[in-house]
Amino acid sequence: MKYRRAINKLAACRVMELKGQMTGCGNTIHVLDVARNGHETVTLVNIYDQRPQGGENRLAQETDWGAIVNQPRVMIASDVNAQSKLWNLRVPKRRNAPFWEELVEEHVLVI
Repeated sequence: MKYRRAINKLAACRVMELKGQMTGCGNTIHVLDVARNGHETVTLVNIYDQRPQGGENRLAQETDWGAIVNQPRVMIASDVNAQSKLWNLRVPKRRNAPFWEELVEEHVLVI
């Protein structure tokens, strides 16, 4: 799967894919550095965490998350197919959440 990106020309942003941080994840993570007019860079991470057909491991969890989240400014958008009271107080049952809960807590991420 090849990712496409759409950026408003008026935003005057420079966008660069960080392919080195997307290795081993089977296109389930997309990492971009975005800078506007020489301002500080923000790293945007898009996650789609799914189990591949016939596979056991969720590939999005196989990447080096420490290298990604320890950058100065990181924003993560995700569909991690997980339910947790950490990000939704109304979920009746916790599902597929331990990895993502630990990532949030270990790296002191704000939801």
